[in-house]
Amino acid sequence: MLKEESTVEFVEKEDNKGNMWEGLKITTIYKKHEMFKGVHIYKYFFMLPGVPVLCHTTEIVQNMESYLDGKNFYTGCFLNPGPEPARSWGSFQSENGEWTMVSGAKGEQEMTVERSVIYGSDDHENLLQIVADQNATQVDSYINLEVIELGYSEKVSLEHGAKQFTSPVFYVFNDRVIPDTALEDLKKIKFN
Repeated sequence: MLKEESTVEFVEKEDNKGNMWEGLKITTIYKKHEMFKGVHIYKYFFMLPGVPVLCHTTEIVQNMESYLDGKNFYTGCFLNPGPEPARSWGSFQSENGEWTMVSGAKGEQEMTVERSVIYGSDDHENLLQIVADQNATQVDSYINLEVIELGYSEKVSLEHGAKQFTSPVFYVFNDRVIPDTALEDLKKIKFN
C-alpha cells in the first residue's frame, strides 16, 4: 500500500440512522500491486460534532476483472495511552463479562477481544474504549513494553464492480467504561 499514491479530502457522510458524520477520506487506488490492481480503498475517519467518538470504516470497490474471494481485510493501529509504555495497559472483557488487565511491563501478550476492550494509562484517568460488532469484525490486540497494537479484520468477497463497507469500529473517549447494553445502538451503525 505504501507504494501506491493516496489522496486525502474532507467529507461528510450519513449513516443508516440519519446521523451526519464529518471527517477525512483517504483514497488509494491499487495500480502497482499485481494481485490487487484495480481495487479502490476509501478509508474514512469520522466524528460527530460534539461527541467524543471517532469512527473508522473502509469502503472497498473491486475493479480487478475477477472475483475477490474471502480475502481478510485487516486494519492495524498503534496506540499510545500514556507517556510511559510500562504504565500503559489494555483491559479486555471476556465473553462472560470478566475483565483482564494486560500491561506491556509484563512482557509480550496477545489477546482476542471477545466483548470490549479499554486502553489507558496509570498516568491519567482518560480511557479509550473500542466498540466493534464482533459478529462482523474480529478484533485482536498485541501489547509489549514498546508497542500497543489494535487490529481488526473481516472477510471480503466481491465480484468485479461491487463495493462493500467494512463494519465500523468506534473509538470512544471517556473517563469511565460504558456498559455493553449502552453501546448496542452504536454497533448497529452502518454506511452505504
